[in-house]
Amino acid sequence: KEICDQGSCRPCAANAECSSGLCRTTDLAFGADGKGAGSCVAAAEITYVNNASTTVSCSERNGSREAPFCEIADALSNGRSVLLVMGSSNMYASFSVSQGSITVVGPGRDLSPSARIAGISITGSAHLLVRDLWLTPPSAMNAASCDGAELVLRRVNIQSADPNQRGQRGVSAKGCNQLVIEESMVDGMNGAGVVVESGAYRMINNVITRNGNAVEPYGVSLGNLTSGAFLFNTVVANGRGVFCASQNALSASVVSDNLGRLDEQVQGNCIASSVATRVYDLTAADKTLVTPDRLKLQRSLTLHQQCCIDRIDLGSMSLSVNRDYFGRTRPKGIAADIGFHESD
Repeated sequence: KEICDQGSCRPCAANAECSSGLCRTTDLAFGADGKGAGSCVAAAEITYVNNASTTVSCSERNGSREAPFCEIADALSNGRSVLLVMGSSNMYASFSVSQGSITVVGPGRDLSPSARIAGISITGSAHLLVRDLWLTPPSAMNAASCDGAELVLRRVNIQSADPNQRGQRGVSAKGCNQLVIEESMVDGMNGAGVVVESGAYRMINNVITRNGNAVEPYGVSLGNLTSGAFLFNTVVANGRGVFCASQNALSASVVSDNLGRLDEQVQGNCIASSVATRVYDLTAADKTLVTPDRLKLQRSLTLHQQCCIDRIDLGSMSLSVNRDYFGRTRPKGIAADIGFHESD
């Protein structure tokens, strides 16, 4: 219990409460085992990255809080494994990881400025956890590519740096042993939002919207030799909804207002359970203005109540899910809501 005020102490709950700038929350570990949760990570355990201009040249920086590395690749080349990346108006260069277990944490998914990274790539035996930042790929580039051991994206926003020069895929996994995407957004890619060609995946509490072209139209595409959990996601306003080459289970999710008929929102061999395909009735103009806040369900709207409110008994699920995209408690009513968000 490290946060004390007027004789009362408690565990930390946010980065800003720690002098080091990093609180060890339950999701700051592979497997989310929760060990040490609520303690502040010591500054000596952290390598700091900040590309803001200072009087100290990039070549003279050592990764301390006083002299942070300019780029993530600089920190990785020095063998560092826990990186805290500062918010900046300047984009950070893309980086790749091929071995070791690396954690890269930004200042916050919804803060401004956040940390914006041009892209990430994981190969070989590497484990990479990325949390609380943005991936902003340039034109025709993937935001995140995984052909390695494990890629974990938690509270990450994926959007192109320039809406007129859109990135290719949001997340592309081929031969990735485990892909985890939680409480994240994939928005506005020229290709598919999320493509899992092979391997295992875990997708929970995500918003996937406005992705796709004629060749890769889907918000989410799950290939042969793929399996995993697809729960509490909202897939809206893409070229197409979700495609499954295998018998992939889709549960407690919204797949609505993608191009095509109601019976074309989920395609291929998906096994859908409690998947709502008629939720928003968005006009073409509405689809250009989609944001997570605009997609929040409202208990007062009849359509939303019929499809999505208080529909999922969490006690019957094999996986534990106790919060939504915004980090708020699930459920709020007598049962959990379908989709990325628990309605007020």
